[in-house]
Amino acid sequence: MLKHFRMHREFYRMLLTLSIPIALQNVLSTSMSMVDTLMIGFKGEQTLAAVGICNQFSNLLISSFWGFAGGGSLFFAQYWGVKNEREICRSYGITLTCMMTIVLIFGAAAIFAPEVIMRIYTDKEAVQAIGVRYLRIAGFSYPLQVWAMAISCLLRSTEKVRLPLAASVAAMLTNTLLNWLLISGNWGFPAMGEQGAALATCAGALVNVGVLMTAGSLQKGSLLLRLREQFQWDGPQLKGYFAKCLPIIFNEVMYGVGVMIVNIVLGRQDEAGIAAVALFRVIEGFVFAFYNGLTNACGVMIGAGVGAGELKKTFKESVLVSIICPVVVFTFCLLLVIVRPWLLGMFTLSDTAYGYLMVMLLIYVLAGTLRTGSYNIINIFRAGGEPLIGACFEVGTLFMITVPVVLLTGVVWKLPFLMVFASIYIEEIIKVFIVVWYLMTGRWVRPVTPEGRAALPEFMAWIRSGRKDPE
Repeated sequence: MLKHFRMHREFYRMLLTLSIPIALQNVLSTSMSMVDTLMIGFKGEQTLAAVGICNQFSNLLISSFWGFAGGGSLFFAQYWGVKNEREICRSYGITLTCMMTIVLIFGAAAIFAPEVIMRIYTDKEAVQAIGVRYLRIAGFSYPLQVWAMAISCLLRSTEKVRLPLAASVAAMLTNTLLNWLLISGNWGFPAMGEQGAALATCAGALVNVGVLMTAGSLQKGSLLLRLREQFQWDGPQLKGYFAKCLPIIFNEVMYGVGVMIVNIVLGRQDEAGIAAVALFRVIEGFVFAFYNGLTNACGVMIGAGVGAGELKKTFKESVLVSIICPVVVFTFCLLLVIVRPWLLGMFTLSDTAYGYLMVMLLIYVLAGTLRTGSYNIINIFRAGGEPLIGACFEVGTLFMITVPVVLLTGVVWKLPFLMVFASIYIEEIIKVFIVVWYLMTGRWVRPVTPEGRAALPEFMAWIRSGRKDPE
């Protein structure tokens, strides 16, 4: 064991250096949703369910632009491996333009057609009415959230992880304070309920972008204000960018559509079940945010290693993190199960909803470990330059297994709520074996830099030899 840690000392040092700030930032971002849900939860299960459904629409937005964020991060990390700042700037410019184009569509839908959105997600009229009032205001925060995400991806991929953390702290404090003032009307402010929560979300998003742009622009060697380079695109640049990004975009959009179908089925369960799902999504997001710090750090390290041509070393580290990440998630999920009576006691829930959540968290111990383990390996594929195969694995299992099973259990057979919920995770048992197999083939190593391409023949010969190093 000591020999192992000595051999990989630098790897663990970099992993902790990058992952801890990213994990904390992600947890803080998720905590803002958790604070929103906790504070609005005192208004009753209908309000809680409505805001939870609005967050599901926000998750569809994230799925739609995350393909560009993930594809852009691939380029940022690999070009950072050879310190090619010009190509990083150009990739950032394309990424930001694509992300902002998509978010304006979603923002317009939330502001001008919230009734349509709510009718899609649930058939409960009281829940729809509350959600409409929330979305009309929250839609203004979407462009700000996406802009902040693009900046954070750039900073993380270039190993500047402290600033996104600081910006998230400022945003969370702003959001929490305004939630307290505006939801219930403290200190003489008007009691605005769900509309107050939406205003607080907008303010928090504005603070996040303000801190990132102001402090990021003052950093030495900042790439954020190099606007001329960011928009110096040409045909080969766009072709190369979209060749790598389109599979990720396809993956994220189709995955978001599949999840939306699942959420539509869940939105037609009883109100206690809908409220339980709203809270569960926050807790699940909290786990994912914590774990995503590891995943993002691994992606930066793997992308930089592949870009620099250190392919054997990077492959070994990829196998190592594919073991570490699920172990971390499993431990974290067990802790959640231990504290779940105290955790759920903070919310105003009916006995039925409380009982649902207790069982849902038990199911998630195994299901969440498998899901995040598969996601981490698929993220390794992306960082290594092979986004297509991960998209096939993720979207294929979702639409071939999960969506049909959920429709059967929830719509056709109308099984009890917890059986419908458990059916969401059936695909993970199959998918984890497939992605582990492909990880070990090494075919996902597809460099975009000249240095990485030059090292590829030797690496593939090493893979074909059974990964035997010369003695």
